Amino acid sequence: MKKRVNDGIVLVILCGIFFIFYYVFAKYGIGYHDFRAHAIFAGELMKLGSESIQSFIETTNNSHILSYPGWHICFLAAVFALSFINSVIGGVVSDLSIYALAVAVVNTLLLLCTYFLIRNIFMRRVPIQSYWRGTILAAVMLFVGPLYIPGIFEGYYLGPRTGNIWHNPTYLIIKPVAVLIFFLYADIFEEHAENNTIKENKKLILGGVLLCVSAILKPSFFQMFLPALFVFFLFELIQKKGKNFWFLVRIGISVVPVTIIAICQMIILGGSSGGGSGISIGFLRVWGARTSYWYIALILSLAFPIYILIMNRKKMFTHYWGKLGIVSLISGMFQYMFLYVTKAPEAGDFGWGFALSIFLIFVVSVICLEKWRCEAGTVSWKVRCAYALLGLHFLFGIIYFYDIFKYLRYTLPLQF
Repeated sequence: MKKRVNDGIVLVILCGIFFIFYYVFAKYGIGYHDFRAHAIFAGELMKLGSESIQSFIETTNNSHILSYPGWHICFLAAVFALSFINSVIGGVVSDLSIYALAVAVVNTLLLLCTYFLIRNIFMRRVPIQSYWRGTILAAVMLFVGPLYIPGIFEGYYLGPRTGNIWHNPTYLIIKPVAVLIFFLYADIFEEHAENNTIKENKKLILGGVLLCVSAILKPSFFQMFLPALFVFFLFELIQKKGKNFWFLVRIGISVVPVTIIAICQMIILGGSSGGGSGISIGFLRVWGARTSYWYIALILSLAFPIYILIMNRKKMFTHYWGKLGIVSLISGMFQYMFLYVTKAPEAGDFGWGFALSIFLIFVVSVICLEKWRCEAGTVSWKVRCAYALLGLHFLFGIIYFYDIFKYLRYTLPLQF
């Protein structure tokens, strides 16, 4: 009973914070920001009721959204529901307010899903005796951001990279699914020693389905995760001297469906009215254009995970979630550093996968830290420094969140 009351308190607080934040930002945000753009994209999907898919792809300005319409469908559902309620009460709410309410409702639910998922992961994977400890750590994960040095970067968001991006709707909807898929595959590797093939196959089927879902929500995750999974596949094959070959083949089969979807998405993009979007290679073509101090930005973005990796690398490399987290981070980082969309390099499309890998490595690093603390028995100075570093990431992330709410822009330097 007490736990349910506590859950209710946390739920009300988080709901209030996220709902007010997104309502205000969606309604009053300065400039042509992502929520307005994607709301327009969602409206264009309505054309599918009166024209063919081929015609939609060839004539609609934003037809590329057809390849990942997940958030837009949720947004339209919220708009229709709110519009119906508004008609019942006499149409007293403006269209602009309904748009802002729909954005707030959808994004709040997505962030709550991410929160509860991470909290359950923490409770299941580390011996956290305190309910509030797991709750607080899960909430902290929703806000952590890069460390910040004033005067070096044009903006807090444009220089360093963060796993908590507030302004992009498709990023918000892929984040909980990315967490779910990542730990599902980590569990599959971890539990392989049990020789329970039926259980493994069920999880692999689920993993394949979730990867397909991720593709229609935002392709950025599987674009980052599949190369990481392939590299991890090779490491495992070499380390086990081929003894796990057929197990790895089954993992490979689980990613075939999402690969087919990826090909279909490329066809849609290639045939869109925008004229397609090829991929080019260029070292720091995107990141280097945003800051000359990308190496400082990298350290500031990953200070806490780097510290954990240096101080407790044995724990990180003992578990599959640790190894897979590191490989995923390298995959996301290298893609962002070397790849860009030829037509619009300034968009930094490969940065989304990098951001997701940063979010995952933070979650993994907290699990590693909690295991380190519990198994040590005493809180050493190394552990205290780790918590202090995590606290700084959280502090700067909170300031960034507040600045967006106050100034209604996400590209500014932090305002102290």
